[in-house]
Amino acid sequence: MSAAHIAALEAALEEETRTAYVVCWKQNVSAVLAEVKRLRAEVEALRADAGRYQFLRGDFSPMGLNIDGQHAWAYRRNATLRGPTLDAAIDAAMKETKE
Repeated sequence: MSAAHIAALEAALEEETRTAYVVCWKQNVSAVLAEVKRLRAEVEALRADAGRYQFLRGDFSPMGLNIDGQHAWAYRRNATLRGPTLDAAIDAAMKETKE
């Protein structure tokens, strides 16, 4: 095998290695971007749940304070929440209070 042939094989191997590295890198970046997208959606869902909790928390007050810390809480709202799901009902009530 001539030196030129060996050099050509080494160059081809180096190019294949570079190409494989780029393909692997692109796959990793794609996987990371997909995970970021999934996590952003999860964060938005958790924010909605947290908002519902905070909305409802403001409508409760202690009804009986017990020394053991297990207090009784009363719902102060005189309205019924309505919707196809509890989340939807709370969302509708939250929307009404903003309007």
